[in-house]
Formats: sequence, C-alpha cells, structure tokens
Amino acid sequence: ARRVGFVQGDVFRLPIASEVADLVLLRHLLIFIQSHHHDKILAEVHRVLRPGGRLVLGSVERIPPAWEAAWVPEAPTWHVFRKVTE
Repeated sequence: ARRVGFVQGDVFRLPIASEVADLVLLRHLLIFIQSHHHDKILAEVHRVLRPGGRLVLGSVERIPPAWEAAWVPEAPTWHVFRKVTE
C-alpha cells in the first residue's frame, strides 16, 4: 500500500535516499535563497526524485536555464515539473 510521508530537512542535504520521492514542494523557497545556491538545491531535488517524480515551485520561481533539460513542464500554470526519465 502506498503511504504519504512528510520529510523536513536541509534542502542542501535532504534526509531521503536517491530516487525514492514522488513529489518535492519548493513553494517560494528559491526566492529567499541566493541564486548561486539554486544549482545545488536543484541537484539535490533531482537526486531524491524518482524518474517521473514531480517538483512544484512557487508562482514566481522558474527552473534555471542550466536545468531546463532535466524537467518537463507538466502543469505550467501551477508550476509543476516532471523529472525527465533517463
């Protein structure tokens, strides 16, 4: 049976195994963190999400150009992105 689990942790070192999360919410987080940290954050989110997992950003946040190939906009109005399957 599938269960919902909530994990709170350091966005630079999430306490989650690689490729096990179905969903990561970063709603209005990136706007409060200096942009030179965004690559490290997105790398960590990418690590924990399973292929096809979803990332939800805040309404004013965007995927940086260097990461656009790693994400497919699934619901652009809602800022939902699907991790590209390798």
